[in-house]
Amino acid sequence: GTVATRTLPVLQPSAAGRWDSSNVASPVVLLPREGVAGDPWRMFYYGSDGTWSDAAATPFLPTGKCGLATSADGLTWTRATDECVFAPGERGAWDSLHVGVGDVHWNEDGRSLTMYYLAAGDEAVDGAPAGIRMRIGRATSEDGGLSWAREPEPVVSADAAEGLFASWPRVLPPALTGGPWRMLYHSFDGRRWRAFSCRSDDGGASWTREGLALGPGEGGAWDEQGVGTRCVVPWRDRLLMIYEGVEAGSGTHRLRG
Repeated sequence: GTVATRTLPVLQPSAAGRWDSSNVASPVVLLPREGVAGDPWRMFYYGSDGTWSDAAATPFLPTGKCGLATSADGLTWTRATDECVFAPGERGAWDSLHVGVGDVHWNEDGRSLTMYYLAAGDEAVDGAPAGIRMRIGRATSEDGGLSWAREPEPVVSADAAEGLFASWPRVLPPALTGGPWRMLYHSFDGRRWRAFSCRSDDGGASWTREGLALGPGEGGAWDEQGVGTRCVVPWRDRLLMIYEGVEAGSGTHRLRG
Protein backbone atom coordinates (compact mmCIF):
# COMPACT_ATOMS: atom_id res chain seq x y z
CA GLY A 1 0.00 0.00 0.00
CA THR A 2 0.87 3.67 -0.07
CA VAL A 3 3.06 4.99 2.74
CA ALA A 4 2.45 8.59 3.76
CA THR A 5 5.59 10.64 4.36
CA ARG A 6 6.45 14.19 5.35
CA THR A 7 9.86 15.79 4.97
CA LEU A 8 9.18 19.04 6.83
CA PRO A 9 9.43 19.23 10.64
CA VAL A 10 6.29 17.94 12.34
CA LEU A 11 6.86 19.98 15.50
CA GLN A 12 8.84 23.19 15.85
CA PRO A 13 9.60 25.54 18.74
CA SER A 14 6.63 27.66 19.74
CA ALA A 15 6.23 31.42 19.81
CA ALA A 16 8.55 33.62 21.85
CA GLY A 17 7.65 33.76 25.52
CA ARG A 18 6.37 30.19 25.76
CA TRP A 19 8.11 27.40 27.65
CA ASP A 20 9.36 25.60 24.49
CA SER A 21 10.20 28.63 22.35
CA SER A 22 13.92 27.82 22.12
CA ASN A 23 13.90 24.12 21.23
CA VAL A 24 11.90 20.88 21.11
CA ALA A 25 13.68 17.52 21.17
CA SER A 26 13.78 13.78 21.86
CA PRO A 27 10.20 12.73 21.02
CA VAL A 28 8.61 9.57 22.45
CA VAL A 29 5.62 8.54 20.33
CA LEU A 30 2.74 6.30 21.40
CA LEU A 31 0.43 4.84 18.75
CA PRO A 32 -3.36 4.99 19.22
CA ARG A 33 -4.68 2.23 21.46
CA GLU A 34 -6.45 -0.58 19.65
CA GLY A 35 -10.18 -0.64 20.30
CA VAL A 36 -10.28 2.92 21.67
CA ALA A 37 -12.32 5.01 19.24
CA GLY A 38 -10.76 8.37 18.40
CA ASP A 39 -7.63 7.70 20.43
CA PRO A 40 -4.86 9.95 19.05
CA TRP A 41 -1.20 9.45 18.43
CA ARG A 42 0.69 10.99 21.36
CA MET A 43 4.11 12.62 21.24
CA PHE A 44 5.92 13.43 24.46
CA TYR A 45 8.97 15.65 24.10
CA TYR A 46 11.19 17.97 26.07
CA GLY A 47 12.18 21.55 25.38
CA SER A 48 12.92 24.91 26.90
CA ASP A 49 12.80 28.66 26.40
CA GLY A 50 16.58 28.80 26.66
CA THR A 51 16.59 28.82 30.46
CA TRP A 52 16.19 26.32 33.29
CA SER A 53 14.21 26.72 36.50
CA ASP A 54 17.15 28.48 38.16
CA ALA A 55 17.91 31.54 36.06
CA ALA A 56 21.52 31.50 37.31
CA ALA A 57 22.16 28.09 35.70
CA THR A 58 23.37 27.93 32.10
CA PRO A 59 21.60 25.18 30.11
CA PHE A 60 24.00 22.86 28.33
CA LEU A 61 21.29 20.43 27.18
CA PRO A 62 17.95 20.90 25.34
CA THR A 63 16.10 19.60 28.41
CA GLY A 64 13.99 21.79 30.69
CA LYS A 65 10.33 20.76 30.77
CA CYS A 66 8.15 18.16 28.98
CA GLY A 67 5.26 18.69 26.59
CA LEU A 68 2.58 16.69 24.76
CA ALA A 69 1.38 16.92 21.17
CA THR A 70 -1.30 14.77 19.51
CA SER A 71 -2.08 13.68 15.97
CA ALA A 72 -4.82 11.85 14.08
CA ASP A 73 -2.43 10.48 11.43
CA GLY A 74 1.12 10.64 12.84
CA LEU A 75 2.05 13.38 10.34
CA THR A 76 0.27 16.54 11.48
CA TRP A 77 0.71 17.39 15.16
CA THR A 78 -0.94 19.86 17.50
CA ARG A 79 0.18 20.72 21.01
CA ALA A 80 -2.31 19.33 23.51
CA THR A 81 -1.86 22.44 25.65
CA ASP A 82 0.16 25.66 25.49
CA GLU A 83 1.67 24.78 28.87
CA CYS A 84 4.16 22.06 29.67
CA VAL A 85 2.70 18.82 31.08
CA PHE A 86 5.69 18.06 33.33
CA ALA A 87 8.02 20.54 35.00
CA PRO A 88 10.98 20.39 37.40
CA GLY A 89 10.25 19.60 41.03
CA GLU A 90 10.14 22.00 43.92
CA ARG A 91 13.22 23.93 44.98
CA GLY A 92 15.67 21.66 46.78
CA ALA A 93 14.31 18.47 45.18
CA TRP A 94 16.59 16.12 43.26
CA ASP A 95 14.81 17.11 40.00
CA SER A 96 14.43 20.84 40.65
CA LEU A 97 16.57 22.25 37.80
CA HIS A 98 15.62 20.48 34.57
CA VAL A 99 13.70 17.41 33.37
CA GLY A 100 13.43 15.47 30.11
CA VAL A 101 11.21 12.57 29.02
CA GLY A 102 13.05 9.29 28.51
CA ASP A 103 10.29 6.77 27.86
CA VAL A 104 6.50 6.45 28.27
CA HIS A 105 4.39 3.28 28.45
CA TRP A 106 0.72 2.44 28.83
CA ASN A 107 0.13 0.44 31.98
CA GLU A 108 -1.66 -2.91 32.05
CA ASP A 109 -5.00 -1.23 32.84
CA GLY A 110 -4.87 0.40 29.40
CA ARG A 111 -5.85 3.78 30.90
CA SER A 112 -2.88 5.11 32.86
CA LEU A 113 0.64 5.96 31.72
CA THR A 114 4.07 5.66 33.30
CA MET A 115 6.88 8.01 32.34
CA TYR A 116 10.56 7.44 33.05
CA TYR A 117 12.41 10.72 32.95
CA LEU A 118 15.89 12.15 33.42
CA ALA A 119 16.38 15.10 35.71
CA ALA A 120 18.79 16.95 37.95
CA GLY A 121 18.80 19.53 40.72
CA ASP A 122 21.39 22.22 41.33
CA GLU A 123 23.79 19.85 43.07
CA ALA A 124 27.40 20.99 42.67
CA VAL A 125 29.87 18.58 41.08
CA ASP A 126 33.57 19.39 41.03
CA GLY A 127 34.58 20.76 37.65
CA ALA A 128 31.12 20.24 36.13
CA PRO A 129 28.16 22.59 35.63
CA ALA A 130 25.04 22.58 37.76
CA GLY A 131 22.52 20.11 36.39
CA ILE A 132 25.01 17.42 35.37
CA ARG A 133 24.16 15.00 38.21
CA MET A 134 21.19 13.50 36.40
CA ARG A 135 19.13 10.64 37.79
CA ILE A 136 16.12 8.70 36.53
CA GLY A 137 12.67 9.27 37.96
CA ARG A 138 9.19 7.86 37.45
CA ALA A 139 5.78 9.52 37.20
CA THR A 140 2.25 8.37 36.37
CA SER A 141 -0.68 9.95 34.55
CA GLU A 142 -4.38 9.13 34.74
CA ASP A 143 -5.55 11.56 32.04
CA GLY A 144 -3.66 10.53 28.92
CA GLY A 145 -0.50 12.46 29.73
CA LEU A 146 -1.84 15.94 30.47
CA SER A 147 -0.87 15.84 34.15
CA TRP A 148 1.59 13.70 36.09
CA ALA A 149 2.22 12.56 39.66
CA ARG A 150 5.92 12.06 40.32
CA GLU A 151 7.47 9.65 42.79
CA PRO A 152 9.48 11.52 45.44
CA GLU A 153 12.81 9.76 44.89
CA PRO A 154 14.64 8.64 41.74
CA VAL A 155 14.33 4.98 40.74
CA VAL A 156 17.93 4.91 39.43
CA SER A 157 20.60 7.19 40.88
CA ALA A 158 23.99 8.14 39.51
CA ASP A 159 26.83 5.71 40.29
CA ALA A 160 30.40 7.04 40.35
CA ALA A 161 31.63 3.71 38.98
CA GLU A 162 29.65 4.41 35.79
CA GLY A 163 30.05 8.15 35.43
CA LEU A 164 28.66 11.54 36.32
CA PHE A 165 25.00 10.68 35.82
CA ALA A 166 22.37 8.09 34.88
CA SER A 167 20.17 9.40 32.08
CA TRP A 168 18.04 8.95 28.95
CA PRO A 169 16.24 5.78 30.08
CA ARG A 170 14.61 3.42 27.59
CA VAL A 171 12.40 0.79 29.21
CA LEU A 172 11.70 -2.67 27.79
CA PRO A 173 8.59 -4.47 29.10
CA PRO A 174 8.41 -8.26 29.54
CA ALA A 175 6.62 -8.54 26.17
CA LEU A 176 9.91 -7.51 24.53
CA THR A 177 12.45 -9.10 26.86
CA GLY A 178 10.67 -12.41 27.44
CA GLY A 179 11.61 -11.98 31.11
CA PRO A 180 11.73 -9.10 33.60
CA TRP A 181 11.42 -5.41 32.85
CA ARG A 182 14.72 -3.96 31.69
CA MET A 183 16.01 -0.42 31.40
CA LEU A 184 18.87 0.86 29.26
CA TYR A 185 20.44 4.20 30.15
CA HIS A 186 23.78 5.88 29.58
CA SER A 187 26.44 7.75 31.48
CA PHE A 188 29.62 9.75 30.84
CA ASP A 189 32.75 9.44 32.97
CA GLY A 190 34.53 12.48 31.57
CA ARG A 191 36.15 10.47 28.76
CA ARG A 192 33.69 7.94 27.34
CA TRP A 193 29.96 7.42 26.95
CA ARG A 194 28.62 3.97 27.88
CA ALA A 195 25.20 2.32 28.02
CA PHE A 196 24.18 0.30 31.07
CA SER A 197 21.35 -2.08 31.93
CA CYS A 198 19.20 -2.68 34.98
CA ARG A 199 16.23 -4.92 35.67
CA SER A 200 13.00 -4.79 37.65
CA ASP A 201 11.10 -7.74 39.05
CA ASP A 202 8.26 -5.66 40.50
CA GLY A 203 6.84 -3.88 37.46
CA GLY A 204 9.28 -0.98 37.51
CA ALA A 205 8.93 0.09 41.14
CA SER A 206 12.56 -0.75 41.91
CA TRP A 207 15.58 -1.48 39.75
CA THR A 208 18.78 -3.51 40.12
CA ARG A 209 21.87 -2.70 38.10
CA GLU A 210 23.14 -5.41 35.75
CA GLY A 211 26.25 -3.67 34.43
CA LEU A 212 27.57 -2.56 31.07
CA ALA A 213 25.24 -3.15 28.10
CA LEU A 214 27.26 -1.54 25.31
CA GLY A 215 30.58 0.25 25.46
CA PRO A 216 32.70 2.30 23.05
CA GLY A 217 33.96 0.82 19.79
CA GLU A 218 37.56 -0.08 19.14
CA GLY A 219 40.22 2.51 18.36
CA GLY A 220 39.47 4.27 15.10
CA ALA A 221 35.84 3.12 15.03
CA TRP A 222 33.04 5.61 14.34
CA ASP A 223 31.87 5.18 17.96
CA GLU A 224 35.30 5.07 19.60
CA GLN A 225 34.31 7.59 22.27
CA GLY A 226 31.13 5.84 23.22
CA VAL A 227 27.40 5.19 23.10
CA GLY A 228 24.72 7.76 23.83
CA THR A 229 20.96 7.84 23.40
CA ARG A 230 19.35 4.73 21.97
CA CYS A 231 16.13 3.03 20.95
CA VAL A 232 15.45 -0.72 21.14
CA VAL A 233 12.79 -2.41 18.99
CA PRO A 234 11.84 -6.02 18.20
CA TRP A 235 13.43 -7.27 14.97
CA ARG A 236 12.86 -10.77 13.63
CA ASP A 237 13.51 -13.06 16.60
CA ARG A 238 15.66 -10.65 18.60
CA LEU A 239 15.99 -7.04 19.72
CA LEU A 240 17.61 -4.32 17.61
CA MET A 241 19.28 -1.29 19.16
CA ILE A 242 19.61 1.94 17.17
CA TYR A 243 22.13 4.03 19.05
CA GLU A 244 23.99 7.30 18.92
CA GLY A 245 27.73 6.74 18.66
CA VAL A 246 30.32 9.38 19.57
CA GLU A 247 33.37 9.86 17.37
CA ALA A 248 36.70 10.47 19.12
CA GLY A 249 38.36 13.81 18.55
CA SER A 250 35.51 15.65 16.87
CA GLY A 251 32.83 14.47 19.31
CA THR A 252 30.45 14.03 16.37
CA HIS A 253 27.30 12.06 17.24
CA ARG A 254 25.89 9.62 14.66
CA LEU A 255 23.18 6.98 14.58
CA ARG A 256 23.68 3.35 13.65
CA GLY A 257 21.98 0.02 14.33
